[in-house]
Amino acid sequence: MDNSAATQSLTDPVPPCVVGSQNPDTKTVWWSLNLTTTQSVILSTLGSAYDTTLSVWSGTSPNLVNVACNDDVSSGLYTQSLLSFTAMAGTQYYIMVAPFGPPDPVADQAGGKTVLTARLGNLNALTASPLSQTVSAGSSAMYMITNNASVPSVLTCSGLPQGTACGAVTVPANSTASLVITTTSRAMIVPPSIAKRPFHRDQWPGVLLVLGISAIALIAARRRRVFALVPLGTLAIVLILFAAGCGSSNSGTSGNPNGTPAGTYIITVTGSASQQITVTLIVN
Repeated sequence: MDNSAATQSLTDPVPPCVVGSQNPDTKTVWWSLNLTTTQSVILSTLGSAYDTTLSVWSGTSPNLVNVACNDDVSSGLYTQSLLSFTAMAGTQYYIMVAPFGPPDPVADQAGGKTVLTARLGNLNALTASPLSQTVSAGSSAMYMITNNASVPSVLTCSGLPQGTACGAVTVPANSTASLVITTTSRAMIVPPSIAKRPFHRDQWPGVLLVLGISAIALIAARRRRVFALVPLGTLAIVLILFAAGCGSSNSGTSGNPNGTPAGTYIITVTGSASQQITVTLIVN
């Protein structure tokens, strides 16, 4: 259907999940749902031509009670909506779809092609293989995530330890994609550095001895050999000073404070509309 010519009713409720919109219930279109048995229901606006909001209500107007609400499947990636809720047998539910509204671009505010898909079933349809991976710090763990739902699922991770990252993954409907969790090595190479050492007092006897020998040699030597001995005496003093600790270099390794600590971690992988599965990451 097309909601370009839809209007707003003064009794239209404001979806609680729509944050940042100046007018989130313009051009509203409504559907109703009443099941004879209690069932899980999945609703989506995937395929719509604009930034949608999707909400489910019960009760009577103007005192409708919100049952479920979703703005974006994934903020910044999919601006259409996806949600699931449990529909109780014999209860009348009202489904509202509307544009996000200002400050969205005018084209989005104008609405257009509107798609509402509904199906029965549990939206929590993610599976993982393997459920547990063991890696060394600095390596990556890969999990194959299967989405058994009829709509795509955007995955995010929570419960990650320090120095760990989870790549952004979208799993198509009824398909499988790899989820990679990277870890950071705890070892860090420290580049060579120059460390100043203090001049050791126990080297002074050697320095004084060299100076004394040089002075005696200069006095005893004939005038023509004085200038030949001066460079030798200077060189000896320089060597003594260097040995006494004028400078040295060192290098080594130290722990990386941002490395992934060793341990066992339970990672929660969340898909669109709160689909969840847990995997185990063991870091050596």
